[in-house]
Amino acid sequence: MSNTQDATSSSPSMLVAYDYLAVLYAVLAIVAFVQLIRIQSRNPIVWTTQKSFVVLNFFVMSIRATVFGIRGKLDEIEPKVFASVLLDLPGLIFFTTYSLLILFWAEIYEQARSISPQTRNLRFKFFVLNAIVYVAQAACWIGEENSSTKTRSVQNGWILAAAAIRLCAFLAASIGFATYGGLLFFMLRKFPNDAVGKSRKLFEVGIVTASCTACFTFRAVCILVAAIVPQKFPLDVVADVELNAIYYIVSEVAPSAMVLFALRKLPPKQRKNQREGRATTDLDDMSDEDEEEEEEEEEAEAEAEAEVEEENQNDEEEALLQGGNH
Repeated sequence: MSNTQDATSSSPSMLVAYDYLAVLYAVLAIVAFVQLIRIQSRNPIVWTTQKSFVVLNFFVMSIRATVFGIRGKLDEIEPKVFASVLLDLPGLIFFTTYSLLILFWAEIYEQARSISPQTRNLRFKFFVLNAIVYVAQAACWIGEENSSTKTRSVQNGWILAAAAIRLCAFLAASIGFATYGGLLFFMLRKFPNDAVGKSRKLFEVGIVTASCTACFTFRAVCILVAAIVPQKFPLDVVADVELNAIYYIVSEVAPSAMVLFALRKLPPKQRKNQREGRATTDLDDMSDEDEEEEEEEEEAEAEAEAEVEEENQNDEEEALLQGGNH
């Protein structure tokens, strides 16, 4: 972070880009917060995966907006490791947010195949993977702070180790989206063409899978290049404004906006048995309004069948009356 002050003082006009980034993140934070309120008003009792996803998005966007808003004062923070925490922690929460979405899709796919033990294993792997990432990153922060009085090479070693952790995490997320997003997409394609909500679900899963896989792969490649040639491609928040603006827009802003838009539908309203205490499953989160549409169609079909039966009965009664007259 030694180049922070130089970058700030040498080109203050270039830092306007970070003001725009702060506004973008703030807007996404507001969108996530409004979405959470809408979901909570629709389903106030049960805490669902969809709510967790929106809350984590809100935290990431809020912290990023704050960091970009105070970007000129990052070099003044003491101890210096706190600046690294402010820069790295939102990325870790971002990883947890979207690995939760991967877990959600994986559980839907496995439940559709009736593989419940595998579902339990997936949750265990999710928690273990996130715990490893956070513990390893915390160890790097501690090592970076303890090496602040030592040679620059030792401190750079801890910074490089932290970059390696983030590289592996985001690469794993990219593979997870490509794997389970692809499996879920092709599973949905096998549904009947007249299935309610099929086209919309295909669009949601397809666009989220493609965008998140591309963005997480882009982020992993950027981290790798920055670790190899930090002088030409610095991912310091105020070391290179243009590169960092592109980096954060492509790797965080774009996928977050796309996912919040694609998953903007509200979950179904609580039914009576749910209000009496039955917990909703994770599948209820993704159902959105499909179940309500199915119920409306079933009611319409039942009414149509009732009308047909009534007409048939009337025809039979008329036939009997005419036969009696003859």
